[in-house]
Amino acid sequence: MGRNSVAVTGPAPLAASRPATPPPPRPVHQPTPADLEAVYDTLCVAGSPRGKTFVMNLLRGLGHRAERGARLSLAEVTLALDALCAAGRITLEEDQGYAATDAAARRRRDELLGGEMAPAYARLWLWAHGGAYGEPVGWRGSGYIGDRAQAVAWLRLLVYGRGVDDPKSFNLAMAPVRGMLSVEILAQALCEPFSPALFERLSLPLRMGLLSMLGQGLGHGAPVWRPLRAWLDERLAKAPEELPASLRMTLAEGRLHRGDIAGMEAALAGLQSPALPLFAAARLAQRGQWAEAAAAYAEAYKELCKVLGRRRNVAPYGLLWLYALALAAQPTVAAWTQARKFCVAESGSRTPEPFDAWGLWAHALGVRLGNDALDPAAFTYRENPNHTPAQAELLALRLLLALDLPFVDLGLTTPPEAAISAIVFIYMLAAGFNLYIPRTEAPLQRMNGNLWWLVRDFSHCNARLWNDKLGQISLATTTLFWGVAGNLRYIVLAWAAAALGYSTTQASSLVGVVAIGTAVGAVLASALMRLDRATAVIPMGIGMGLLVIAMNFIDNVWVAAPFLVLLGGLGGFLVVPMNALLQHRGHNLMGAGRSIAVQNFNEQACILGLGAFYAGMTKFGLSAFAAITLFGLVVAGIMELIRRWHAHNLRQHAAEVDRLLAIARSDGH
Repeated sequence: MGRNSVAVTGPAPLAASRPATPPPPRPVHQPTPADLEAVYDTLCVAGSPRGKTFVMNLLRGLGHRAERGARLSLAEVTLALDALCAAGRITLEEDQGYAATDAAARRRRDELLGGEMAPAYARLWLWAHGGAYGEPVGWRGSGYIGDRAQAVAWLRLLVYGRGVDDPKSFNLAMAPVRGMLSVEILAQALCEPFSPALFERLSLPLRMGLLSMLGQGLGHGAPVWRPLRAWLDERLAKAPEELPASLRMTLAEGRLHRGDIAGMEAALAGLQSPALPLFAAARLAQRGQWAEAAAAYAEAYKELCKVLGRRRNVAPYGLLWLYALALAAQPTVAAWTQARKFCVAESGSRTPEPFDAWGLWAHALGVRLGNDALDPAAFTYRENPNHTPAQAELLALRLLLALDLPFVDLGLTTPPEAAISAIVFIYMLAAGFNLYIPRTEAPLQRMNGNLWWLVRDFSHCNARLWNDKLGQISLATTTLFWGVAGNLRYIVLAWAAAALGYSTTQASSLVGVVAIGTAVGAVLASALMRLDRATAVIPMGIGMGLLVIAMNFIDNVWVAAPFLVLLGGLGGFLVVPMNALLQHRGHNLMGAGRSIAVQNFNEQACILGLGAFYAGMTKFGLSAFAAITLFGLVVAGIMELIRRWHAHNLRQHAAEVDRLLAIARSDGH
């Protein structure tokens, strides 16, 4: 073979074919010290126990190669992990994976977060966590984190690894952990341990945004807050103008409750806020001057309500409960009555639950006044009586999952199981209703039981409807509509996560918004459209496809909600007249039963086809925005073809179309 010859590989000629021999197994090389350090670093960055596949995927995403130039195989990664375990640098946690979570690993993690590779780690972590499908797309890619330790690790890497640089990006990046995100988890990610060097390296908008998200927790005395609060105290002493007024008042509130009145006044020095008189009233309450404190609170609260234009909840609970205390501490029924009235108003309910913060105050005062019977359970210690929204949802979920049938253990322990069980129950209820549908006077037609005959009959009916000059247009349109509607829920979920940073639960409400629009459009169509004018709505199908594309340019829920109503409205206005026309033609051609069978077959096939199309796009690494764009183009393009198809029928088969429209005008069915 010449020097410039190229060896062509491919299947051997048939004459020379012989049984293929399996390729020899790839040799497993012992990991080098550099390989060991690379594997160790991935576990440090992981921040929680992870499996060997995660480590291998993260190394591949980083482009790590052994000294021989090849990527580490899973077997070689396993050897490296075993060697690190033997050296005592990592541990193997049962049913969890390998962990590098000791003090040395945490120090190394913070070193890596401060290095030039940190953005790459932040970009690849979620990709490796989700199975390393497609191209690494960072936090905008699909993925879900359901473990608290992993959520904490991901948040720390995202923030300190410079994966985001502003509050808006951070909010969008929260999609994988939205369902379990809480102030406590965020504080744990940022403050265990707290690194002043890493925190100060963040952009000022992101730093202030994170502090705002932490909110009132900064004033609490839990150990997790102490390092960050110490840093804030230092910044407050050196450069108080760098801290926003709301944050300084939060720090002042924390110092108030610790009895540090001088520190509270230092935090408030130089501020101009209508809430400052509340701090002065709280200072009187701290000194035990109850009557003076109550009078000062009443005046300050009245003025603050006037300034803010609200009648309640004008200040944090931590500032206002001292007002209730100042009234309750006075030995008069009038003061107790006034205190209870204030607590009920702040609760937002005329009959607040005694397990809520203000409800507990109202209950205690009601007992003292002799109006309520004591509920001892209300005063039982609870780990966290002020539930965050996520915790409240979890509590409600636990209560729902605790419901069971007498003498029957349904074994429902997870939300998906409960959801599926609810759907099964609804289907069973629908089946029960079907048993009470009365028989019609129409005689039953005995069907041939031969399977081949049934297939031929169905094929004949399907062909008749597709060959009808009006039936084909209405069938094509409704088939495409239900194909789009069946997949639109997944598109909305993906778009809401990518554009709005919504969790699946939050995005589900937007799917309901589309349904509202569809219902409105359907009602309008039924009132305004005639059967012989049904084809006039075809351009709305093109508009639906274009609106799907326009979703990419929306990143605000206040714009998204009316937009989705409009999208659903177009769909509803499209499908009602076209479905009526289809049922009309089907009834006249073959009867309602066969027509509905043909319609359902085509619609379900379209749902599967468009679903496979969308899944294929995401499978091959397209972002949610690109997939939505292609999906919308396909929908708009197919509707344009249907429009041209109908225009062709009007030109080439005008007499037939006019005849069918005349039947539609006169047919009483």
